[in-house]
Amino acid sequence: MTVNTSNNDIYSGTSFHIGNRLILTVRYVIENNRINEILSHHYASSELSIRNIFMPLDPKVDFAALQTDFSREHDIGKVAILRGPRGTPAPKTDYIHFGDHLDD
Repeated sequence: MTVNTSNNDIYSGTSFHIGNRLILTVRYVIENNRINEILSHHYASSELSIRNIFMPLDPKVDFAALQTDFSREHDIGKVAILRGPRGTPAPKTDYIHFGDHLDD
């Protein structure tokens, strides 16, 4: 992701898809800056449209979620993930599982 600051400097930041067409980044990258572009892999649309930006009310919480038109149709429809010695197809999702599967 690249942004323009109020001084017209160009900065880049990291972002990643977490599901439901949401892109997660850090607040300081986008707050008070203009987003130029969000790059995705070559199977996705080359230009992502941002439909909404969500930031916590507490300014000390440094993350932001961008609602976009990002799609994983190619991955879900055309890519097979095989596991095990017999190459059994693994289930695919278009989101990151958070919660009880994490065993600390």
